Amino acid sequence: MSYPRKLYTKALLFLVAIVIVFFLAIGISTYLSLRDTTKYGILSFFMLGFFFYPLNEKIVNLFYSLTNPKVIEKVTDARNARRGFEGEDLVYSWLKEVVKKENILRNITLQNTKFDIDLMVIGDKGIIAIEVKNLSNPVCFEDDEYFYEKNGNKALRSPKDDPRFKFKKHIYFLIKYLEKNELGFVKIKKILVFTNGKVSWDGKAGIYIIKDKNSLENYINKLEVDPELTPQVCEKIKTLLDKK
Repeated sequence: MSYPRKLYTKALLFLVAIVIVFFLAIGISTYLSLRDTTKYGILSFFMLGFFFYPLNEKIVNLFYSLTNPKVIEKVTDARNARRGFEGEDLVYSWLKEVVKKENILRNITLQNTKFDIDLMVIGDKGIIAIEVKNLSNPVCFEDDEYFYEKNGNKALRSPKDDPRFKFKKHIYFLIKYLEKNELGFVKIKKILVFTNGKVSWDGKAGIYIIKDKNSLENYINKLEVDPELTPQVCEKIKTLLDKK
């Protein structure tokens, strides 16, 4: 399971747990309140509810203040995660029209790491690692700087948030992993795909950026065959990376 799908599942489980706890609390309190109405009379029940209303309101407000920030965070996580795996599915469908399905790997996870690589193409034209971004707002790269655009304004983001930095780090560990498994130095082409198409760059982005299906297809079709990547080598790499 990919990281976005794990994040989505985790967020949904948290939200479902909150809803269950909330309705359990309502159900138990309602049962306890209604159980003895015949003993005190319906009027006494409503009077009791009237006097306890301020206390109930404070309890509800306290519960809301404690859970609401976490709920908002999890809802945001779920939405972002859903966009993430929808973007991966879209790019996967693009790739299947350009290369053989058996040459595409999804969600490559290395041992003792907390990240995955969204998609990889392994064939005679080389090894292509693909990071998919399905963002809601435009982004911009200016040499070593990364900007996030919102409401017409550009905000400089931390280098740690720059997808190029993260992706290059992941590929570094991937290369080391392949070397460790006696595959020697393997050159890996890196592509960032922005499915919303709202990406621009000024100067050298330092990594190949794709923003639509046609650009991805043209990039792959223009690649030359790598004689070192024989079918045997490709199968060895796919077998190694496709371990579950």
